[in-house]
Amino acid sequence: MDLPDNWKEFLFDQKTQENWTKWWSAQREKHQLNQDLPQVDQLFNAFKSTPVSTVKVVLLGQDPYHGPGQADGYAFSVAPDQPIPPSLINIFKELSAEYRVPTARHGHLGDWAKQGVLLMNSAWSVPQNSPGAYLSLWKPWSDLVLLKLAEKSQGIVFMLWGGHAHKKASLIGKNHLILKSGHPSPLSANRGYWFGNNHFTLANEYLISQGKTPINWVG
Repeated sequence: MDLPDNWKEFLFDQKTQENWTKWWSAQREKHQLNQDLPQVDQLFNAFKSTPVSTVKVVLLGQDPYHGPGQADGYAFSVAPDQPIPPSLINIFKELSAEYRVPTARHGHLGDWAKQGVLLMNSAWSVPQNSPGAYLSLWKPWSDLVLLKLAEKSQGIVFMLWGGHAHKKASLIGKNHLILKSGHPSPLSANRGYWFGNNHFTLANEYLISQGKTPINWVG
């Protein structure tokens, strides 16, 4: 299991490709030995479901979910049979308020990915029950994705929620829309930093202004 070829061609020059191949070969063995999350065959799901040529929105998370069975390779998403985590509940509440529709019945966000929403975490893996442990490990690669998308593309929406994500704004530049708010976690949302940000509506208005098809956020 590896990054899809279309992403590697977009991100890597020859030297970086060599570095990635060596690094990921060693990391994959550690991942399987430690039983890190998500399972190795799901780790690149966000990139498999959203080819680089289709990216319209980048929704940046921090870590995969660190409980057994939760992480599915997409930021903020869980498998349809899993309980919806608190942060995702608040995301769905904001969507419900913006579009005046019932909240979603499951937490799998694969349909967003297929429409061009890159659901990428800053760390692409996590040890069980140890959030934040691999942020520095993955930082060069996730930063590279943001940097190359910003440099080689135009008119992408970058959704940066919470302090960790806000720090990535310096990688993005001026040819895109950056939407910042507090994190949808209950700690942040219940203090007034999340609800009412209108990000899903603002994202679609911007995409339309760029001549792109808006995202059907509510299915």
